[in-house]
Amino acid sequence: MPSDYKIEDLPVPNDERVSLEAVPARYTASICCTWLGSMARNDQKADALQAWLAGLEEFEPISSPMYAGYDPPWILPFLRRNEIMIDARRLPPGN
Repeated sequence: MPSDYKIEDLPVPNDERVSLEAVPARYTASICCTWLGSMARNDQKADALQAWLAGLEEFEPISSPMYAGYDPPWILPFLRRNEIMIDARRLPPGN
């Protein structure tokens, strides 16, 4: 939720499997990919994301790569949306 909302003011989920949790703001680098995720494909995309992030002087990675898949199994592979994400820390200028 946007930062102008407080967790206490949000509606209570009507499904017991859903819960609300406050998560601090953070920077996350991500790369989007399609098709079916596999360990080899995820590792290849994670390597590309880590290389890109290493080229940025103002950020440093602070987590291992994380995989996120957003579609149910019956979605055609070329229509799937997946992401590889790495949390990052913004460095002070001049580092």
